[in-house]
Amino acid sequence: MDESKNTTLNNNDNNWSVEYKNWEIDGREENKQLKDELKNSSLEIDKLKTQLEEISEKYKQSEESLLTLRAEKDYGNNPLKEFKDNLDKILAENETLKDEVSKSSKNSDDYETIRDENNELKKSLETLSQKYDQLSSRIKYDELEQNLAQSSTNNEMKDSKDSELRHLQIKNEEYSREISDLNNLLQKMEKEKYRLIEKNIELKKEASQYQSALGSATNFRINDDDRNHHVQLKNDISELQNKLRNYVTTLKGDFEIKFDAINNLIKKYDIKTSVTPENPKKSLIRAVLQHHILKKIIKDMNKYFNQNSETESALHLEAEIISKSKDLEDKLAEFSKTRCGSDQTTHATSIKIRQKVNIALSNRGFSDIISDGKDISQEHVFINLHKNKLNSEMNKYRIIKDDKKRKSVEKLAPDIIREFVRLIQFRLKIQEPSAQIKWIPINSDVDSSIMEGNWDKDDIDNLVVEVCSFPVIGQDLDDVENRKVYTPAQVFTKSKSYKSYVISMSSKVAKRISNLSNTTNSGPESGNSDYE
Repeated sequence: MDESKNTTLNNNDNNWSVEYKNWEIDGREENKQLKDELKNSSLEIDKLKTQLEEISEKYKQSEESLLTLRAEKDYGNNPLKEFKDNLDKILAENETLKDEVSKSSKNSDDYETIRDENNELKKSLETLSQKYDQLSSRIKYDELEQNLAQSSTNNEMKDSKDSELRHLQIKNEEYSREISDLNNLLQKMEKEKYRLIEKNIELKKEASQYQSALGSATNFRINDDDRNHHVQLKNDISELQNKLRNYVTTLKGDFEIKFDAINNLIKKYDIKTSVTPENPKKSLIRAVLQHHILKKIIKDMNKYFNQNSETESALHLEAEIISKSKDLEDKLAEFSKTRCGSDQTTHATSIKIRQKVNIALSNRGFSDIISDGKDISQEHVFINLHKNKLNSEMNKYRIIKDDKKRKSVEKLAPDIIREFVRLIQFRLKIQEPSAQIKWIPINSDVDSSIMEGNWDKDDIDNLVVEVCSFPVIGQDLDDVENRKVYTPAQVFTKSKSYKSYVISMSSKVAKRISNLSNTTNSGPESGNSDYE
């Protein structure tokens, strides 16, 4: 409300000030005009006075002239007439001057009137000045009251602000202490953080070592550059096959084939074909001899491991290690299945033991034996015994007449025995899952996905296996969909008999019809294939 009152007073004050200024300006202008008119009237009066003085002077002169004329009356009438005319003219001019004086008197009366009005205006101006002074005093008084009230309010606000400021200062001090505490805590936490980072790095290194150890313990993959990697294994098998072919020889040149013994051997393996000097069929003989050599090595190997697994002799460590490691593998596998736990290491231990044991055996198994306390080595008893037996066995079926050639061929026997035993007894067990060998039965249909031989692609449906000279090697060989073949079987084939061919083709046609029927019934989205 005080603010509204002050606003009204200020507005009135402004209005009076404007009106007063307007009146003052108008009064000044009118007063100036009156002064100018009064000045002009004074000038005219002075002028008229001057003219009156001049007329009076002329009148005096006229009187003097008149006196002179009266004195000279006796001298003639003409000068008197002229004087009279001049007097009349002067009187006329006098009248004119009187009119002008009258007008000047009238202007003097107007001046009095204007002066009175000016006095009235001055009185009004004085009245307005008084009112203005009163209003100014009132405004100053109101402003003073307002300032006092504002000062009181400001004092209250100042007290409130001072109180608030003190409160904020207290809060600021509290916050400063809290910030200081937090900074100290932050510094401690920073130190702790760096300590934990260093600790974490150490733990990561330790965990990495554990993880590496765990990974090594649970990783069954063989490195690409390892000799037991399946690619290198395939190359080693190929070299073994070449040695085996060289050991059997081509049977050409300075050789003697014992056909009776060969035919007995062929019959032993249920092969229906016979050979004669006229029709020797050397390719078949070579395949049968390779088959026979490998079968003999396997038979001798199995006998060796079965008879020497518990002899506790350094001469037969391979057999004892295989026996004990197999027992440990089985016990660990049973332990993993019959004890609660979710770790992978326990389950993997039996596999890793199998791999590590067979890696060691594949590297040194059936190598020369070092005598106790001596630097002298001797050929392994198994190799020494069975190389001679193998050479004697081969001489039953073919004779190498060239003694030098014979000795060169017979020197291949130890390597063939050692490498083949290492392959099927040790190296295949390093793979995970363990790899295996599989002989292709006689009269089996040719399957080019797991067999190799000399045939034309168009003749495959009319061929069967006559003898398998080298087994197929791989993983999961009985699982057609998931098997992994390292090396295919080496087979010698023959044409099917007409009856067998018809039966085989009928079976294949029936199978294809069955597949087509299943595909038709199941619709295009069944995913079945015509080929199995």
